[in-house]
Amino acid sequence: MTGAPRVLIVSRRFWPICSDSTQRLLSWASALATHCSRVSVLSARWHNSWSPRIDVREMEVHRIELAPLNPLRTARYTRALVEWVSNHISEFDVIYCDAAELEAQAILSQVKNLQRPPVIVRFDPLELALGNEVRWQPSALTLEACRRADYVIAPRADALQRLKAAGILDHKIVRISDAQTAVTRTEAVRSAARKALADINHDLFVRGTDRVVVCPGELTQRGGVELLIRAIGPLVQDNRGLRVWLLGDSSERARLYEQLRYNGWHNLIAMPGAFEDLEEVLRVADLCVIPARGQGLGWLLPKCVTSFIPLLVADGVELQSFFAVEPHSPLVFRDGSVENLREKLIRWLNEPQALRHASAQARQQMMGLAFSGSWESLLASCTNKSPARSSCYYTE
Repeated sequence: MTGAPRVLIVSRRFWPICSDSTQRLLSWASALATHCSRVSVLSARWHNSWSPRIDVREMEVHRIELAPLNPLRTARYTRALVEWVSNHISEFDVIYCDAAELEAQAILSQVKNLQRPPVIVRFDPLELALGNEVRWQPSALTLEACRRADYVIAPRADALQRLKAAGILDHKIVRISDAQTAVTRTEAVRSAARKALADINHDLFVRGTDRVVVCPGELTQRGGVELLIRAIGPLVQDNRGLRVWLLGDSSERARLYEQLRYNGWHNLIAMPGAFEDLEEVLRVADLCVIPARGQGLGWLLPKCVTSFIPLLVADGVELQSFFAVEPHSPLVFRDGSVENLREKLIRWLNEPQALRHASAQARQQMMGLAFSGSWESLLASCTNKSPARSSCYYTE
């Protein structure tokens, strides 16, 4: 093989469904395509109107069948997935499955070993468990996919411990960090971002002296956005320089807007919709709130911590995978508590430096975690090539 490795990324969800996990995957895949590899993506079609093939950030995205939402569709989707991979397998040097779910299980069990290139599977308990069940245990099929894979990526210590407890061989497990490249936040860059966002949507107009609270995620009860509205709504009335952006979409959007309108908060709490790329938003942000336990852990939290963006996060044992959380840390509030979140917001408004300091400490802890591998060396192992001089994304 000559040139950059040809990587097929298999994921049930990809652009334009921009959840936290797809934000992580899209950011990583586009950086991988820019620096290391020739990347194609295989994902599901979530609507009949979706095109079977599009280009996203210079990556070919192929969509097969409809998403596996019921047993009949799951069977059709699995057959189509295996058929597509079998027909195009010679075009790729590596197959990467973003989760040890149905897609990885089908490829590893139904595509013959001699025909397929090395298969890499990512194992992340927090995402597989939807971030809300710490007692979640991987299924037998999930563990079997990890055993069959050539390599298994463990992005955090909890994933490594689960894999070892399941008897996955050490030489298959590669620790690669999800740490993000930092967002540039100089005053000149932030000023330009404020202007760019205001030109796109007048609801995002802010003055240089305003403070902006952002909450990217699901506009749902599970995503915690209603809790944030109840906590911060009374504060925007007394702090006219405070702006709140709830970024995302869902079927609950209209109900939430009516709630804002009823309380007279709709001019200060904006819901501008979903963003494919949140970097400009994060340049402007003075505070990012993750209002529900287990949410935002794959992309948003590492991105904010790496970029020195102050955070308020719902408490939970999942945070221990990233940094040590003290009982009275300014970074966390009691999960589900409107009053405690409001107290932390008031403290931030009055003493922003305390939260900046706690966020900086969290960054130091997260970036100090030890990782044994990198995408550069992993792709070299899969393709029997020496690592290229240019570094890949998410390496330590």
